[in-house]
Amino acid sequence: MKKKKRGTGGLESKAKRELERKEKKFQESNNQKVKKKRGRKLSEPIIGFTSQRSEVLKMIILLYEQGAMNQHFNTGMANLARYIAQTELLKHCVGEEHTPLKLSSIKVMLSNTWNDIKEEREMEEKKQRIATEISLMR
Repeated sequence: MKKKKRGTGGLESKAKRELERKEKKFQESNNQKVKKKRGRKLSEPIIGFTSQRSEVLKMIILLYEQGAMNQHFNTGMANLARYIAQTELLKHCVGEEHTPLKLSSIKVMLSNTWNDIKEEREMEEKKQRIATEISLMR
């Protein structure tokens, strides 16, 4: 008795048909027009801080003091001023033109802001001392 050979002709022909179908799809050209402007619409880029610079400097000094910039506070304000000047974070606005502040201007602003912070801290300490003295007197 001869054994019947089981062929895979059906599977092979199915695979061939599938391959032919893919090649045919690949060969057909797609004549659709592609939109050039896709995605979100671009808005104007952020240019830096042009107003409320003292508040911005105050926050930067406080973060710098806490070590958020991976520097010790003892390295000085000059290092921080150089960083702000290099990144052009603070800008001066004249009409439509925005120019970065110069290093000397940033140093002066930083020192004034730092003095303001020190004065605020001294006033808070004074208030706390007075409050503790009053509470001890009672």
